Amino acid sequence: MSDEQLTTFTEGVAAAVKTRPGFVSYQSGLDRQAGNLVAISTWQDADSANFNRDALGSIISEAIQAGIRLKPPMIYEVTATA
Repeated sequence: MSDEQLTTFTEGVAAAVKTRPGFVSYQSGLDRQAGNLVAISTWQDADSANFNRDALGSIISEAIQAGIRLKPPMIYEVTATA
């Protein structure tokens, strides 16, 4: 995946999650050497965090077509921040 495609994907996901009810924040990080991307989002409550990825629109299907493998989301409760 090119840097341009990666930027389009990460910015597209960020824009899409912002529209979801209960959204608080979103960050993504990249390990270019390993080819791994991680995304962390914060939500007002567990119900807001648990939504079908299809709700994010075409960005997800476009990513899959581009060869990005998406792992199932993992939902955690925030217990500390700094």
